[in-house]
Amino acid sequence: MSEIIKVTGKVHSIGKEQIVSEKFKKREIVLETTQGNYKNHRVIQFTNDKTGLLDNAKVGMDVSININLKGRLWTGNDGIEKCFNTDEGWTIEQVGAKPMQNTSEKMHASGLRGEIAQDHFDQHMYGNDNDLF
Repeated sequence: MSEIIKVTGKVHSIGKEQIVSEKFKKREIVLETTQGNYKNHRVIQFTNDKTGLLDNAKVGMDVSININLKGRLWTGNDGIEKCFNTDEGWTIEQVGAKPMQNTSEKMHASGLRGEIAQDHFDQHMYGNDNDLF
């Protein structure tokens, strides 16, 4: 079970929606954060019914995003184990404003959520080990 973490920063870029399969789509946002004197950039992925949450975000906007840290081990045909990590966005709000919403989120109230959505993501991303490399 992963913990929900809030990340706050400035929107550096917003990707276009990518339809990966019939059951899986994703959209990425790059968030610039500052720790002390250093700037960091984090890619945060929104999937399926959450991709529309990025529709109202704009480059340069200060936002706060609730994310889950996802990770999975995978062993290639060469026997070498690798770890894949994803920051998965669940909500986004402009700092000092109410949470952003999209119409598709309301329409998908009974759609894939939480662990079910992650299962579909995992199945797509890691379903066949031979497809990765």
